[in-house]
Amino acid sequence: MESEIAKAYLAGKQFTAAAPHAEQAYRLTKVMLFEKGSDSGSFDEVIDTGLLLFESHGGAGEIKEADSALEDLRKTAALSGSPRLYFFAADKLITYRIETGRKPSALESYSAILSQVPRDLPEKAAQADVVQRLKKREKHYKLLGETAFDLEGIDKWFPGSPTLISSLRGKVVLLDFWATWCGPCFDAFPHLAEWNRDLASDGLVVLGVTRYYGQADGLPAGPADELLFLKRFREKEGLMYEILVAADQRSQIRYGATALPTAILIDRKGIIRYIEPGTSTSRIAEMHAMILKLLAEK
Repeated sequence: MESEIAKAYLAGKQFTAAAPHAEQAYRLTKVMLFEKGSDSGSFDEVIDTGLLLFESHGGAGEIKEADSALEDLRKTAALSGSPRLYFFAADKLITYRIETGRKPSALESYSAILSQVPRDLPEKAAQADVVQRLKKREKHYKLLGETAFDLEGIDKWFPGSPTLISSLRGKVVLLDFWATWCGPCFDAFPHLAEWNRDLASDGLVVLGVTRYYGQADGLPAGPADELLFLKRFREKEGLMYEILVAADQRSQIRYGATALPTAILIDRKGIIRYIEPGTSTSRIAEMHAMILKLLAEK
């Protein structure tokens, strides 16, 4: 009940009103976590209510309180021994500090959390899981808040003409690094197509970035045949935004997009504001919310 009330207030952007209900919901789910045991459903509920509390304070501009909500979520993860919850809270705290103009503090937090993991999570497997995930994100943390750079090694761009990222200032740019053989990429395609259709007039530019992999429809293929396959693939999947085909991995590596799919959002001033790998319902919702936020910034 408390969480539903908090969600209703958040939907109406009544952040201060949402906070006490979110806090009560978070407290209750923490109690249930330790009383009922650490199953995946309990962790999901803690994440959901912890996010409600964080979003309530963050939306109200209460940065200190929003930080505290994420720190408490990480402490809860340590007490319950959950590497998934621990990484989620740590990652959210670091990216939130960058997003709120505190990048030096964010990178200090990253280093401090890495050194604290062995003390917080006694199990070696849990330690290794969190450390590995955080280190994979290090490049993203360093890129966030920096000026986006032009893509390198692009061999083909269709159906339009090549454009420099730096020439798209004033637009919100979504770079989607993908491949035809990438299963999770397919989950994102309908959303990308929808956002391109519905939000282009508001200033969104979607660019799908792939590269030559030496195959077409599961069979070995040269660049010319692979390019023809990619054009057919675009039509078949309804990807009515620009497709860029790179000859090598330079842009992937520079943007830290070696895991597919990886989505990157660049704001109207040309600043990298969001980098996330993978596809899930929560990630799609988070990305959509960030797109709307960036479009609203003038």
